[in-house]
Amino acid sequence: MILSGVAVVYVALWLLTGIFGAPQVQHEVLWDYIPIRGKTVHKAPGTEDWCYARAYAPFVVRADYSFDPGMAGCGGIQLYFWAFGQTYKIRDLSYWVS
Repeated sequence: MILSGVAVVYVALWLLTGIFGAPQVQHEVLWDYIPIRGKTVHKAPGTEDWCYARAYAPFVVRADYSFDPGMAGCGGIQLYFWAFGQTYKIRDLSYWVS
């Protein structure tokens, strides 16, 4: 009985993270702070910029992104901690520049 209650809470938190956390992280990655050549810049996304965020676990969101600022592009994978409106970058899992 207790185990099923814990499982229901775990799944509910994962769903909340997917429904509310993933879109918020996606918006932040695309609109707020975009890493380009090791620096963080503020810009609006262009037509070649994309980000796909999804709930990795309860309160953890994975963001795969790619930006094309002109002659070179960059992208990577980042993990974020999301807690009811607040997001914190945990770490970069990978990063590439071309």
